[in-house]
Amino acid sequence: MRDKSLYVELYDYLEGFEQTEKIDTFEQIVKEWSEEQVEDFIMETFRRIPNDSFQKRSYYNFYANSTLAGAPFPCSAIECRMSNVADLLRFSALYADKMLLPSPIDKYVESIENGKRINRMDLAGDVIIILMLKPLVLSGIMGFFSAYLCLCSECLKKVTTRENELQEKLLKISELMHKEASESISCNLSRDSSGIAYLAVKGAEKLGFHEQIDILIYDENKKIKKLLKKMPEIKLTTKMMDDFGIIDYLFTPLINDVFRAQINTSFLDSSYITNRPYDAMMISELQSMGISEDAIEHAKLIEKGLFHKVPLIGEVQIEDIVNLRVKDGEAFDGYRSKMNSILNTYDKLDRKTLSDIQKDIILPELDTMEQVIYRNKKALIKSAAQDILLMSGGIGIGVFSGMLPIDYSAVVGIVGGLSAISSVAEKARKCFSNDEIKSNNFYFLYELQKEYKKR
Repeated sequence: MRDKSLYVELYDYLEGFEQTEKIDTFEQIVKEWSEEQVEDFIMETFRRIPNDSFQKRSYYNFYANSTLAGAPFPCSAIECRMSNVADLLRFSALYADKMLLPSPIDKYVESIENGKRINRMDLAGDVIIILMLKPLVLSGIMGFFSAYLCLCSECLKKVTTRENELQEKLLKISELMHKEASESISCNLSRDSSGIAYLAVKGAEKLGFHEQIDILIYDENKKIKKLLKKMPEIKLTTKMMDDFGIIDYLFTPLINDVFRAQINTSFLDSSYITNRPYDAMMISELQSMGISEDAIEHAKLIEKGLFHKVPLIGEVQIEDIVNLRVKDGEAFDGYRSKMNSILNTYDKLDRKTLSDIQKDIILPELDTMEQVIYRNKKALIKSAAQDILLMSGGIGIGVFSGMLPIDYSAVVGIVGGLSAISSVAEKARKCFSNDEIKSNNFYFLYELQKEYKKR
């Protein structure tokens, strides 16, 4: 993991937003700032997001799709975006060595370069998302990967060759897109109660969308006006969806993500993580076209880990998970290794499977650790109490209350020697110790559960 100082400058710059309510962040960026302020803010933020990388080879290096990273696709509502990021944060804290995310600021820099207006609503959401990521970014578990790279001629040649190879194959994916659109996706054109034209799209759940999405059309072209003059609601054919650019709108972000993932995972030794079933379908198709063995290996992990969310007891704070990882790295490694061996035995990791893993494997292990501690504590207290009966009552109280002097030599003569006191003190210490369960592979989760119960 990189030193946390890599992103300190970024979070220092955004500090003013940390104590600001979400609604006020939107108010400021969307309504109060001038165009110049918006552009200056974008460039200053962009400058403070250095390109991160994986520092070591690891099975637990991941590259996330844009949706999990909080992009305004397939839903731009800040609640949906934050929910996706929350899933990724928990997964990363409990599983990843390093999670790289596509930089959320790149698209705004591209808009500025091309003279396009900035989507301020999306920008305000991205500020909130970047702040959500702060605990894991500063700890070095997460980092950003920008499309704006400085490469030597040799590396550029490798990347360009790889891009060209993929571009050709991704063109063939368009056949899959049209097949999916014709078989599963429906789209109706109508007007809302305010008279604004909109498209109601259904059947795009595989792409990560809600059951229905509504696309408002503020700038109607002649064709739309003509259609809505004929009747109040029109069911669009697949060809009409294609002509209106709806198929491109639905599929292009997925293709861009898969394209970037195939490039980045090839050269950065990582695996792509996604919450969109259609991504795996596209990569399976790319596999069948004959991509290199390395890329195929990365693609296999996608399909196995598609619905992968590590089960956790209680809603433990992300900061607590990170702190415990730092404090007890050995316990974390043992837990993650055990989880990986369990998850690898399943061909499909859907919600039911993960629920069964938690119910049938993890919860019994946590209960067992509780019982071990209870029995151990009970036996040690009984044994220590018997020893204390042979000693001075005052020293016994001192041991159990924590008031026994550091310098035992002053009371050795009274109680019969240092070894006797040491024996009782050790038994008393073990009554409140977890030594007996530290070898359990789920000890890391047990400690997290304790943190949750404190709250």
